[in-house]
Amino acid sequence: SVLTTSCAFIPLLLLPGPEGKLMMVIPLVIIFTLLISVIEAAFCLPAHLSGSNPDPYDSRIPLIGAGQKWVSEHLDWFLENRYRPFLEMCLNWRYSVVMAFVSVLLVTIGIVAFGWLKVVMFSQIEGDTASANSRFSENTPRVVTDGGIKRLEKAALSIMQDFRDPDGSAQILNVFTSYAPDGSGTVIMEFQASENRHFSGQDVVSEWRKRAGDIPEMADLDFKSTLLASGTMIDIELTSNNNEDLQRAATALKARLAEFDGLYAIKDSLQTAKQELVINLKPTGRNLGLSLEQVAGQVRQAYHGISLQNINRSDGDVAVVLRYSEADRNSLWSLENMNLVLPSGKTVPLSSVADIDYGEGASEIKHHQRHRVVRVSAKVDDAAASVGKVMTALKADFLDNLDRDFPDMRWSVAGSQKDRAEFIDFLAKAYMMALLGMYMLMAFQFRSYGQPLMVMIAIPFGVIGALAGHLIVGIDVTIWS
Repeated sequence: SVLTTSCAFIPLLLLPGPEGKLMMVIPLVIIFTLLISVIEAAFCLPAHLSGSNPDPYDSRIPLIGAGQKWVSEHLDWFLENRYRPFLEMCLNWRYSVVMAFVSVLLVTIGIVAFGWLKVVMFSQIEGDTASANSRFSENTPRVVTDGGIKRLEKAALSIMQDFRDPDGSAQILNVFTSYAPDGSGTVIMEFQASENRHFSGQDVVSEWRKRAGDIPEMADLDFKSTLLASGTMIDIELTSNNNEDLQRAATALKARLAEFDGLYAIKDSLQTAKQELVINLKPTGRNLGLSLEQVAGQVRQAYHGISLQNINRSDGDVAVVLRYSEADRNSLWSLENMNLVLPSGKTVPLSSVADIDYGEGASEIKHHQRHRVVRVSAKVDDAAASVGKVMTALKADFLDNLDRDFPDMRWSVAGSQKDRAEFIDFLAKAYMMALLGMYMLMAFQFRSYGQPLMVMIAIPFGVIGALAGHLIVGIDVTIWS
């Protein structure tokens, strides 16, 4: 029994990633404890039993002995008059009993599969602070970023005034605001200790999000009130060779996600865009003998420069670079009116031979197996929604129909969702090997191939009680479960 129990915990020693390192101590402690118990049972227990009282009831203290006797007699009566007839009835109706247990097991698994019981990697631990970390789109003016952070601060201060004890004492002690050089910022609310306050951090975060509303030019807003990760996410990766299909599919997916309650901060990887200029050669330019490559090369030389020579000095080489001055490089007027050299040696203004379009381009372009990839993500308010329910509905009416609306479009989960799926997949494979090891040990012990299966077939039904306990108590299923 010690070896089979150890087999059940060995897979936890092999888990990948930081989660595996965190959990490694648990199987180590349990396995060593079991081994020590074997030593105790083999060498210490016989000595203890040799000096024990042969009387099954404690005769030294009559009251305790009478209590032990009463419990033993009533337990024997229950086993003989209630439990034994019940077992006989179950054996007489064995097929019905098996089908009943299988039905209950399927219902229990359905509760998890359809999101009625939430499944998360790790349970959330309440903290004594709540924070809002903001990040804005690139090239957003400083006045806009500062205004957005001040809006978060103003919402935090209003919550600070409203979340008070009935006697008027403050439950939120302080509000701190920090501004980063890149335009991002953080606002932190400090709470009373958890045992002295009448609200949870999640209550504050939900109200904070409502009062802050939508902030212009904000690329990412992350609220956090726990000691671990900031919350669960839905992260979906769309893959296609058609950029227009990707953009339309990402827009449609964001619109569908917005219909679910409890989802916020819905965005895609196309939103984090950079300002760019697109130069297209006019027919006039081609008639003058210019190509788009020649135009791009001369523009690059004007702004990035041409290395003319290196001057050797005692402290190192000095590169001599010819390019526009810093003032001209920072001016769009200089670009539009720069002169290009024609193959004939003459010069013409850039604007006369090329069109310059102003727009935004993706700050990063991701590819997977030579296909363009766009990620669409949404953060989940665990108090109002579950990833399981949202993904079940999303697959049924949107994701499974993607190839019909957008040919050659594929989708997959990404980010923390993908990590969790890979983690569970590894755990499932490891436990299949553990079950095989347990079967081999019991087969040697029983000297039978069938009897171990009769024992092991009861293992899945243990899930019924475990998940029912989580559902009754209201605790999410975690990796510790």
